[in-house]
Amino acid sequence: MTLLHPLCAVTAWLALLYKLSGLRRARADTALIALCCVLGFSAVSFTVSLPVVWAAVDRLSGLPGAASLALQASVMSLAAGQQVLLAYWMEPPERARRRAARRLLLTGAAVVGMFVLFLLTVLSRSPSAGLLVPASERGYSAAYSLLYNTVYGIVETEVCFLCWQYARVSHLWLRCGLLTTAVGAVLTLSYSAVGAADAIARCAHLPPPGWGQLAWTCGDIGSLLKLLGWTLPGWGPQAYGVTECLRKHRRYRRLRPLWLALYQAMPAIALRSHISWLAKVFGAPGLDFRLYRRVIEIRDGQLALRDRVVPGVTGAAVKRGLAAGLRGDDLQAVVQAAQLASALRARENGRQPGTDGMVEGPVRVTLADEIAWLMKVSEAFAHSPIVGEALRDAALARHVPADEPGTDASRGTDRSATGSCGPR
Repeated sequence: MTLLHPLCAVTAWLALLYKLSGLRRARADTALIALCCVLGFSAVSFTVSLPVVWAAVDRLSGLPGAASLALQASVMSLAAGQQVLLAYWMEPPERARRRAARRLLLTGAAVVGMFVLFLLTVLSRSPSAGLLVPASERGYSAAYSLLYNTVYGIVETEVCFLCWQYARVSHLWLRCGLLTTAVGAVLTLSYSAVGAADAIARCAHLPPPGWGQLAWTCGDIGSLLKLLGWTLPGWGPQAYGVTECLRKHRRYRRLRPLWLALYQAMPAIALRSHISWLAKVFGAPGLDFRLYRRVIEIRDGQLALRDRVVPGVTGAAVKRGLAAGLRGDDLQAVVQAAQLASALRARENGRQPGTDGMVEGPVRVTLADEIAWLMKVSEAFAHSPIVGEALRDAALARHVPADEPGTDASRGTDRSATGSCGPR
C-alpha cells in the first residue's frame, strides 16, 4: 500500500456520493448507473486495501488472502463498468447493449476463474504447517495472478484506446475527461504488467522483478486520474462557472474607480439606485447584468464629457506617456484617462467646453473587448501618475493654477476608498 490509498478512497467515495445525487433523478440512465458502479467498486477496492480493513476482512472470513480476492474482484468489476460506461456514452443504445454484454461476459468469466483458483489455492494448504504454501511454490496462486493481471491489462488497454478515440469527437469537458482517463489507464497498465511479470517469474521459478512498490504507486496515481476523468464532465463546467464568476467580479471591481468618479459627477448615468443585499437575495439582477450596466454607465459618462476636454491635456498626456515608454493601447488608455480627469475637473469648475476631442482607443467589437479597454482606462485613471502630470502641464501652459495630482478631481479612487456610496 502507498500513502495515496487513503486519498484515492476518500476521492472515490466523494465522487460516488456526488453521482448518486444525480442518479435519484435519472434512474433509467444506464450510463450513469455504470458510472456509479465504477465509482462504487473503486471506492470498495481502495477501502479494502487499507491495512485495518485488509486485516479485518482476512480475520472475519477466516481465509488468509480473502481481502486480496475482494480487492481484485472489485477492480475487475470496475473495469467492466468502465467499458459499459464508454459503450453507452458513445454508441447507439442497441450497439452499446451488445458491446456491454460481451465485456460483462468476459470480466464475469475472469472473476469466476479467479474465485476458483483462489479456492484451489486455499485447498492446497500445507496440513503440517497450517499455512498457505508460499505463492512462489504454488502454481494455482501464480495462475490466479496471471489471469487477473492479463484480463485487467486487456480491459485497460481497450479503455485507453476507446478514450483516445472518442475524445476526438466529444465536446470540451467530455474530451478532457476522456483524455485524463486515458492517461490514468496507461499508468494502471504498469501495475498489471508488473503483476503479470511476477506471476510468470513464479511459474519459471525465477526471482520476482521487485517493482511492487513502483507498480502500486503508478496504479494509485492512474486510478486517481481515472476518478477525476470519469467525473470531470459533471463537475468541470461547474468549477469553470465559479472561476468565470470570480473573473467577472474582478472585472466589475476594476471598473469601479472610473465609474465612481463619473457617477459622483453625474448621478443620472446610473440606471437604478443602490441595490441592497436583501434585493440581491430576492431577485436582483445577476453579475452579468451588473457588469454590462457598469460598462453602459461609463460610456454614458464619457459621452457627456466628450466636449469638456481641457485644451492641451491630450498633447501633454501623449508627451508624458511616450517619455514613460508607453505605446499602443497603453498610451491611448492613459491619454483617455487624462482627458476624462480634465473634463471632470472642467465640469466641476463650471468651465466652458474645450476644443480637444476625446481619444476613442482601439476598435472594440464585443462586450469583452469593451470591458478590457475600460479596465485599462480605469487602471490609468486611478493609479497612473501621468494623469496628474498631464493636467498640471496643461494648466501651466495656460497659466491656470492646477490642483495637485491625487485630489478627488483627478483620481476617483480616493473617495471610493473612504466609503463613498452609489449604485453598484
